[in-house]
Amino acid sequence: MNESQRMSKRKSEANDWYNRTVQQLFRDTCAIRGDKTAIVHQDHKISFTELLEHTDRLTWSLMKLGVGPGDRVSVLPTATPDFTYLLFAVLQAGAWFNALNLLWGEIELSGILPRNDPKMIVAVGENAGRNYIEQLADLLRNRLHSPFYSAERSQRIRRRPKI
Repeated sequence: MNESQRMSKRKSEANDWYNRTVQQLFRDTCAIRGDKTAIVHQDHKISFTELLEHTDRLTWSLMKLGVGPGDRVSVLPTATPDFTYLLFAVLQAGAWFNALNLLWGEIELSGILPRNDPKMIVAVGENAGRNYIEQLADLLRNRLHSPFYSAERSQRIRRRPKI
């Protein structure tokens, strides 16, 4: 093999990322980068190893709650490490991650949730003086008149413990 062929082969191997899933790229990156900093939030640093550990624990929790391949998980996120853990955990479980907008009100949420038909909704408890858990519970109980709403889904709204 001549030098040109070797360079072409190396270039091809380096650009192989497009043949792998986000989950594979995530796990490979965490394995390679290990103790290096993945996330800085306020004054706390989280390594790639810690990121993977948190994500794996959350993945198993989601799967125990019934989230699996093809399901949709709607999320009202905030800019915290929890959002990152949840994003990768949902993908690792084989589900679709559906980020919603924290600025949306009842009209927008009551329109989008029935169309998305999520298996689970994950929301921050409070942000900027707004209680999203109460808003979602109220919305599901009183305002959604669609196949999306069920008493079982409404009862499953609860606070998720901090990771």
